[in-house]
Amino acid sequence: MPFPSLVREDVLVKSGRCCCVCHNFSGRSINVHHIIQEADGGPNTLENAIALCLSCHAEAGHFNSRHPLGTKYSPKELRRHRDVWWAAIESGRVIPPYNVQILWKRTHLSQALHTYRLIFQFANGDHLVTDWKLHILFPAKVTVRTQNLSDLDYVRIEGRKYSRYEVTGGKIFPGEEAELVGLSLTFAEYDVDDELYEADRDGKMTFRWILYSSSSTPLEGFNEWRNMHEF
Repeated sequence: MPFPSLVREDVLVKSGRCCCVCHNFSGRSINVHHIIQEADGGPNTLENAIALCLSCHAEAGHFNSRHPLGTKYSPKELRRHRDVWWAAIESGRVIPPYNVQILWKRTHLSQALHTYRLIFQFANGDHLVTDWKLHILFPAKVTVRTQNLSDLDYVRIEGRKYSRYEVTGGKIFPGEEAELVGLSLTFAEYDVDDELYEADRDGKMTFRWILYSSSSTPLEGFNEWRNMHEF
């Protein structure tokens, strides 16, 4: 049985329609997930509910214990993610609704090489952002060219090496939409060739980002690399 409508509404409001794990604003693309599955005796209660985006919902719900890859989300971990996120929203450290959208536009096409530019859009909510800082992290094997971004040190996340870039900015007014990285003055351009395309056969490469702003705790997200290009 699904959650009662009042429980679903409470979960969505407490979460600001954001995923409690990756913190992306998901709008309609969000699921209210049973932390303990109904088949295992989990009740349809608020205590057993968590809001997850489509990607994190798939990660949480499709772990094969007979052929384990990665680390399973435990019920205890999911509850901790949820409780930390709900507390951040309730305290005002995170001010939903906001919306972060990651896009990419192909700017060059040949048989051997495709070139794309990253587009990072931020739609502000009801509070003034006085200053912000964005870190974007590409898999280290990707060739990246930038303009008006600072090149930071490499970092390792979950055993994988990433090149890291930073851009900063000032005020974003309530209700304002801002393109933090785009096609012209401030851009990050990356190449995809046959070798790089084949390097992601396991589907584990990701593009990552962290947005620091005056109006919230750091917002983090990721995109599967295989979804950020056509080849």
